[in-house]
Amino acid sequence: MARTRRRLNYHDRPNTNMPTDAHHNVAENPMNAIHYTSHIRNDDTSDWRLTLDDILCRRALVAHFQPIWRARDLTCYGWEALIRGPQDSPLARPDALFSAARAAQRIAELDYACREAAIAAYAHQIANGAPHKLFLNVEPLAFIQGAQKGWTRHLLTAHGMAPSQVVIEITEASPHLDYDTLRQAVTHYRRQGFEIAIDDLGEGYASLRVWSEIRPDYVKLDRHFVHQAVTDGAVRRFLEAVVMLSQTTGSRIVAEGVEKAAEWHLVQQLGFDFVQGFLFAPPQKTLVDSLPTEKRRQWLQTGNAQVLTKAHTRNVASLALAIPPATLETNNETIYARFTADPDLSAIPVVDTDERPLGLIFRHPFLEDFARPYRHELFGRKSCQHYLSKAFAIRSDATIHELSQQLQTLALTELGRPFLVVGESGKYLGLGDGQALLRTLVELQLEAARYANPLTGLPGNLPINDRIQSLLTQQLPFVVAYVDIAHFKAYNDLYGFERGDELIRLVAELLKRHVTHPEDFIGHIGGDDFIVLFRDPAWQERITALFSAYTAALPSFYSSDDWQRGGIEAEDRRGNVVFHPLSALTVGALPVLPQQFDSYRAVAAAAAEVKKLAKKLSADQAKRGIVPANALFTERRQPPAPSAPL
Repeated sequence: MARTRRRLNYHDRPNTNMPTDAHHNVAENPMNAIHYTSHIRNDDTSDWRLTLDDILCRRALVAHFQPIWRARDLTCYGWEALIRGPQDSPLARPDALFSAARAAQRIAELDYACREAAIAAYAHQIANGAPHKLFLNVEPLAFIQGAQKGWTRHLLTAHGMAPSQVVIEITEASPHLDYDTLRQAVTHYRRQGFEIAIDDLGEGYASLRVWSEIRPDYVKLDRHFVHQAVTDGAVRRFLEAVVMLSQTTGSRIVAEGVEKAAEWHLVQQLGFDFVQGFLFAPPQKTLVDSLPTEKRRQWLQTGNAQVLTKAHTRNVASLALAIPPATLETNNETIYARFTADPDLSAIPVVDTDERPLGLIFRHPFLEDFARPYRHELFGRKSCQHYLSKAFAIRSDATIHELSQQLQTLALTELGRPFLVVGESGKYLGLGDGQALLRTLVELQLEAARYANPLTGLPGNLPINDRIQSLLTQQLPFVVAYVDIAHFKAYNDLYGFERGDELIRLVAELLKRHVTHPEDFIGHIGGDDFIVLFRDPAWQERITALFSAYTAALPSFYSSDDWQRGGIEAEDRRGNVVFHPLSALTVGALPVLPQQFDSYRAVAAAAAEVKKLAKKLSADQAKRGIVPANALFTERRQPPAPSAPL
């Protein structure tokens, strides 16, 4: 017997007159034979049946929404829709409502009504085209049955929404689950634009098997494991393995049921992608899309290095579609029928008797040729080998980065086309979506640009801000060192961008070499600007050593004449040819004490002012003939304490 769920599951039916589950033939699908436990007593059957009838007739369901937050910055990613019965009804609680529908064999009707209520309430509140996701629960049986009808898509269209805004959560597996049918349903939904999640990993039947079979976009971890891992080392190691598995499969992990600060900190440390729970927001009728500033600041206490790791370890399996392959025995009429039946099918893989791929039959060349006169008569019953084309193949465990490197060897005409995904043994696993690959590469490049500088690989603006905010939240003293290359523009203009980039990389390498305290942090804002967050008490000695190393390396960046002259002649910003001294490092140092600043923005503004004073000091030294004019300016003035919140 399966458990009664805390949440309702909802999926498809075409209209309110849809037959109940009792009308389905059990012999047609063994899943219909599953028995469930009901919380409804036998002696009050008529009462709850009348209540259920009334609820379904009046559509008296209320949608609540619980936010799902990005773990890296606690911004809203989307909402999970949760359904309640009428408040004054004995079926107000979702478990009672769900049990009543099971006992009455009316799950399909209830599924549709729940989905209808959730989508309508969501569409009423969300702005058109908003980037958030709506997570809808559905049982595998309803998921499979609905795949053939398109009912959810019709509901979305009626409310001006697109499938790309929706994540379908498969709530629990069953001992009789037909995985081939489930994979086909997943493929169908993905082609329409939906994303797929499995819910409550670790509970119910064979959830790990479902994960391996359908490779979901999201995996929602059952709350039990999050609670237990705080005090149980074995459970924590299990969660570490789940995160590693997600990186291998390309799934994103959601921690459900986070209720305590210790659980949230654990989720951060382990590198979960998303978090959901009462600690941040309970389910409610309105869409809550942001946390109060103070609350968000309170919870953002650790770094986000896991995000970078995740972006670089997402693998090819996440792009694979489970398209059934053809064989050399498949005739061309069968290929034609498959293409005409599915307008979204871009190619059909062909495998040998050992399930190893032989190539692809591409949609447009096939249909264009097969539409010519007498082609059906001449080639219809012949082997599809005539239309077989060679295709690029790659292992499913290869990363997106590795795939992109291999694609560089292909002709431009091949980019964006489907490709073959194979297992370790070389057997066919799926068809890679070339268009999805191109979109993913763009997304990863944008994501990487937000988190790491592409020239130096050092953390960029977002990690810098997060680290400053974390130090402020923990009330730890630190020193912000704003590092800048003086006269860099003149050097870059005269010697060229390539040499300028080499000079920037030199500074990055010297910083890595001389900033060695385990609690120190090096970031690259952009261009020739760097940030170091020192916790090292000997930070001034580190900067002195940095200056010496920079001066020693600098002669190789200038011609002998320019070095002897102590500078270069180049145009200034007004176009006048002026003399510029040799480049130098300037460092504006801002000591930060606990409770001195109330946000990373205030720290950044103060550090920018100190940087200007460091550059002025360097210019004064250059006028006195000190070259290279490396300069350290330390802010000794104390800013006023931040005002207390109202």
